[in-house]
Amino acid sequence: MRDFCDASYMKDLVRNRVVNGIFLQLVLYMDDIEIVNPIGSHTKKHKVTMIYFTLANIPPEFRSKYEAIQLLAVVKSQDVKEFGLGKILHDFVETMNRLNTTGIDFSVNDRNVTVWGGLIIAPADTPAAQYLGGFKEGVGLSNKVCRTCNTSRNEMKLKFLDADFQKRTTDQHLERLNLLTQMTTMAAKYWSKTWGINGRSPLLDIHGIDLAACLVQDPMHILTEGLLSKEVCLILYNFIAVEKYFTLAFLNNALGGFSYTYLEEKNKPEKIKSDDLLNGKLKQTSASLLILCCILPIVIGKKVPTENSKWKNFLRIVQITLLSTSPYASEDTAAELEQLIYTHHCEFKKDYPKSPLTPKFHYLVHIPNRY
Repeated sequence: MRDFCDASYMKDLVRNRVVNGIFLQLVLYMDDIEIVNPIGSHTKKHKVTMIYFTLANIPPEFRSKYEAIQLLAVVKSQDVKEFGLGKILHDFVETMNRLNTTGIDFSVNDRNVTVWGGLIIAPADTPAAQYLGGFKEGVGLSNKVCRTCNTSRNEMKLKFLDADFQKRTTDQHLERLNLLTQMTTMAAKYWSKTWGINGRSPLLDIHGIDLAACLVQDPMHILTEGLLSKEVCLILYNFIAVEKYFTLAFLNNALGGFSYTYLEEKNKPEKIKSDDLLNGKLKQTSASLLILCCILPIVIGKKVPTENSKWKNFLRIVQITLLSTSPYASEDTAAELEQLIYTHHCEFKKDYPKSPLTPKFHYLVHIPNRY
């Protein structure tokens, strides 16, 4: 499988929705950006929500190019918070329903063609996906912090297999939304926090949508902007400050003198500072962190005893990251990922008992989910 369109879930989705004609597979994105007016005395940041889409019919290597991205909306984030997404996505939802049910007639090369289609996936980072789905964005505001399943905060720290959790379903979600509208204000506030639901998502107005399958977990946000960065800090601090296998100066010299390929040169890792290790967050981009983790075994491998349990587990999360971000996968990849994630989480609890298991540890469990 070289694209999510190759998955059996996607093939069944397309096959069941249309028999003849063209099927447009829409991919929806949403994220916030900050723009700054640098001129004048009223300089300040403006937070803006960007919503755009592309077609999965386009080959993956061209799908994210500017020419292939279609802008849907640019809205002030404070307006989105105040008025919601319903009005903004109203026309988009109606068009999706037309594509889903009757199709839309187009003239292509002087020939009438019925075009079908639908929203197939909405990848986004965790806050954007939570908001788009009508779930609570902040994990501290909910007892159920996962949009994929109904796990509690305690349960997610004890179980590390996707099959161990009861999945959220569209029917269950709609029932809860209906109950919230019938409750008193105090009761609705309590159950909203208990279920981790803010309100109804406009995506639910699209016929045949499966919210859990549509709002997939994002490997980049979970791993290269989360768990991987955290574990690199933990292991480097342990090897440098505690075990004293090597010094920070040795590491930075080795990284600076490494022979990077021309593809890696523009994203090579930045110099690592001691404050970064103490704070538990590296100042690296996702691409540079990925390169760092790929070359660390080459750079420091000879300095670390092979039987070191922390080192073995670090190599596991590197393997997990590479499999999760790989441009292709086999049918066995999900099962291999599932086992690696389970073993990694179990060993992480033993190696770093004082380091809390954040919600991103749990989100990673759902990455190999087979829909």
